[in-house]
Amino acid sequence: MPPFHFAFSRTMSDASFSAPPAVPAAAAPHEPAARAPRFDFPAWLPPMLVKELRQGLRTRAFVGALVGFQFVMVFMLIGAFVAEMGAPGAALGTVNAFFWGVLGGTFVVLTPLRGLAGLRGEITGRNIDLLLLTRLSSWRVVLGKWTSLMAQAALLAMALLPYGVVRYFFGSVDLLDDLLVAACLYGACGVLTAATLWLSALSPFLRVVVAIGFLVVMQMSGVGFFAMAFRRGSLFRGLGSADWLVWALVVFDAALVLVFCLIQAVRQIAPPSENHAVSTRLISLPGFIPVPLLAWFRGADMATGQFVFALVAMLLMCGLEMMMRGEPMAVQARAWTGRGGWRALAGRALLPGWQSAAVFAAGGIVLAGAMALVFLRPELGRHTFGFVWLVTQMWPALVGPMVLLAFIPRLMRLGWLFFLAMQAVGGVLSAIIVNIHEFNEIMMWIKGVGSMVCSMLPVCSFWVDVKLMNRVSDFDASIVMRQALMMGVLALLYWWKTRPYWKRVRDFARPDGTRDAGKAGEAGRK
Repeated sequence: MPPFHFAFSRTMSDASFSAPPAVPAAAAPHEPAARAPRFDFPAWLPPMLVKELRQGLRTRAFVGALVGFQFVMVFMLIGAFVAEMGAPGAALGTVNAFFWGVLGGTFVVLTPLRGLAGLRGEITGRNIDLLLLTRLSSWRVVLGKWTSLMAQAALLAMALLPYGVVRYFFGSVDLLDDLLVAACLYGACGVLTAATLWLSALSPFLRVVVAIGFLVVMQMSGVGFFAMAFRRGSLFRGLGSADWLVWALVVFDAALVLVFCLIQAVRQIAPPSENHAVSTRLISLPGFIPVPLLAWFRGADMATGQFVFALVAMLLMCGLEMMMRGEPMAVQARAWTGRGGWRALAGRALLPGWQSAAVFAAGGIVLAGAMALVFLRPELGRHTFGFVWLVTQMWPALVGPMVLLAFIPRLMRLGWLFFLAMQAVGGVLSAIIVNIHEFNEIMMWIKGVGSMVCSMLPVCSFWVDVKLMNRVSDFDASIVMRQALMMGVLALLYWWKTRPYWKRVRDFARPDGTRDAGKAGEAGRK
């Protein structure tokens, strides 16, 4: 390099470093400092809710629904005003239909469908682990997503309120009924959104299975409280004139279903060390609390409807727990059995695994049978014994498939499929046997042998009793004795196949028994 070039570059670099910094211009003495506008969420809101609102308010689903509903309602009102000028009073029905159709679609269809992508997007994007590594618990993650969806549904509903006010120009509108209908739709939106959040964490095949089960439950609950309320017509003659106790029970039962769905959603993303079997099983018991109160103050009719609803809910919860794979960890077992007393006794029914779920199912069935025998006798009448015996047959129907599967440990991974298949086969077989027409001796012999065999099978015995519920004469002593013998044999098999499980729990209860419990668990699996 030439010497003059080195000197020139050094001189320029020195000049650049020795240049004085620029002095900013002074502000005017009387001009206030400009403050940046704040259009952000307040600091007291949960961080998960803020995150979901920021993302949800920018999605195409929310923006498209907000703009699309405005276009639909505007064009509808223009057509209604034109029709009203031609024939006064003719457009009220059309305006009401469009308004409630759009509002109901927002609450019952659009928002729950958006919940189907709630947890699935986090799981497929592998963001769940990052969220749980922060101070956010699994409960806060799920509640943040659910609250965000409900807040967005409320914003869409508020955007439709002006069109609800415009309806008053087309005719008389009952404000109380409108508010109650909107509240009912919003409550249904909360329950369905919680259910779809739970479904979003499942595989596509399990989503279909749960959706079919939900439809079956809705069909079965037709004999319960909700169908009783509609059958009496109190909800059709004006929502404002319905009995306050009916509304209280509707809100109470809907809240139980909502919490149950949220617990299941939390369970799908929670770490394995968290024992959500406790909350899942205990949430099925409060449904029985109103039964004695209704029996004392309102009669056995309404108490029977609430009892059937609570019984179906507990039965489905126990079936779900039976299909859950899992074994207790040391931290879970020591939390209950390591302290002795009532916690050790309750821990046998609240630990993960179908072995513990069978104990909880036995306790819940005994409680349900006792309540039916004490509080529902005036309503059931001569059906009391058949109904109580039907309740007791739920235990072999729940536990029987898992005890049989315990003899084939390699298929335990498909326990949920085996459980559902056994229930389906048992229901179909019992329906065929019960509905056989005895038009000759051969058919009479087939029905007699089939009834005897079905009464000896764990699952079929329950479904046969369901079919024979209205025929008390068919509950003879021979059927009851065979079913009692079957329950005794099943209880012995359950005790034999669950010994390694309970030994592992006892080993975990000791402070130095973790290593021995691991060896016992491996021996039990072999």
